[in-house]
Amino acid sequence: MRRLSALFRLAIVLVLAGFVVGIVGILSAPHVGDIATSGEWSHSPVGLASTGTRSLVYDRNGELMATFFDENRSPILLGQIPVEIQQAILAIEDSNFYAHQGIDLKATSRALIENVDAGGISQGGSTITQQLIKNLVLSAEQTVERKVQEAALAVRLEDQLSKDEIYEIYLNTVFFGSTAYGVKAAAEVYFGIDLANKSPEEITLALDEGIGWPEAALLASLISNPSVNDPTVNPQIAKYQRGIVLDRLAELGFFTEEEAQEYAQSPLPTERNQPSLPSADDFFVAEVRRILLDDPTFLGGGLESRLEALLGINGGIRVYTTFDPAVQTMAMDARDEVLKVRWQVDPTFTIGVASVEPDTGAVRAMIGGESFDAESQFNLATQGRRQPGSSFKTFVITAALRRGIQTNDKVNGEGPCEFPEETEPDGIYEANNFANDEGEIAEIKDLTLRSSNCGFLKLGQIVGVTNVIDTARLLGVKSELDPVISLPLGVEEVSPMEMATAYATLATGGVRR
Repeated sequence: MRRLSALFRLAIVLVLAGFVVGIVGILSAPHVGDIATSGEWSHSPVGLASTGTRSLVYDRNGELMATFFDENRSPILLGQIPVEIQQAILAIEDSNFYAHQGIDLKATSRALIENVDAGGISQGGSTITQQLIKNLVLSAEQTVERKVQEAALAVRLEDQLSKDEIYEIYLNTVFFGSTAYGVKAAAEVYFGIDLANKSPEEITLALDEGIGWPEAALLASLISNPSVNDPTVNPQIAKYQRGIVLDRLAELGFFTEEEAQEYAQSPLPTERNQPSLPSADDFFVAEVRRILLDDPTFLGGGLESRLEALLGINGGIRVYTTFDPAVQTMAMDARDEVLKVRWQVDPTFTIGVASVEPDTGAVRAMIGGESFDAESQFNLATQGRRQPGSSFKTFVITAALRRGIQTNDKVNGEGPCEFPEETEPDGIYEANNFANDEGEIAEIKDLTLRSSNCGFLKLGQIVGVTNVIDTARLLGVKSELDPVISLPLGVEEVSPMEMATAYATLATGGVRR
């Protein structure tokens, strides 16, 4: 059995030797050409592919309120990453990283033999630079031709970037499993370290406090096979692979073998943690997302490119919004006061709220329903259209003022009142004042205080319902409005956001933001 094992290792070395000769030949070829032509060999820079990064959405105070991502990745500087993680990954993936020039032929042959003896992944075969080339330039295809190309590009990348730059990119892009790309995301997922919305200093401190040798060794062991070595899925395999990393670190002198055995007894994570990233499942954030995707003003390009930008596929974006958490809290308290305390209505009923700051047009709060987690994520504030009722009468007064009518002018507000209307069954539209009040001929300001239906219906006829519609448009109402006689009573449906915008325009003296 030992003889067979020795023969097997010899065969591996011989195959590897042939492969090494091939690589050396490829890498030497340009220099041979250089001698033959007495010219200078040059090449274009190696282009690393863009990597996905979380897109972050902030409120008006600069606090993180939501994230969008296709790949859970958030880059940090090399100096923020604990030394334990850096050394553990180097030990198992490329212990000679800071000495070689992109490829390490000796380490490759040694790694193959060590892995056979260990019965697992004890040492990586490719250098970190080669892995970076594989991940961000080439494919994962396992062919001799691709491996030779990988090696050649690795040497070129080492001429292009410093060792620290290469390692920083690697540590921020390598996949640790469970949607976690890079060290920061991996620390959040496997160890529950809260790094969301933290300053660089806070991130550094949290990682230093939460990561020791056992944690670093576990992360290093995940790289070779994230799904199989996942401690939440295969704890026995994960413990074994972590032990291999710890033994390698002890061999390199970072701690003693006794300490390695002690670290190996540290408990493994039993569940994956969802990073404490604010959810994008929110009415306000959903509206931000819709605007960014529908309106090319912000992200440009077509819908697909805007979606890629929002999901951070080619590098995340930062979105700064007008949302005010304090105003949102007041809006929700007001909703609960009306529905649950005052009215005590069925829980299936809710309220749509939109709060607009007049001087800036900033939307400070939004309630689109009882819960965004409901089966229908219909936003009552922006999509819900309801009859605004008497709040629409303000637009009739505004239209009247635009046409020179004064609030001390008198209009007949007596009720009931009748108007010819072709759409009515008998050709007559009849209305009453509130509580069937008889009403009177009075000044417009007095009819307004009484919210006189008949008075405003007649004022609408005097002004012209089409002029009322035009005024509503100028104020910010975008919904379709039919020029019916009953328009002044708010029978045409509009959204809360439109009404908030229109009233904010009035509050600024007619300037719509």
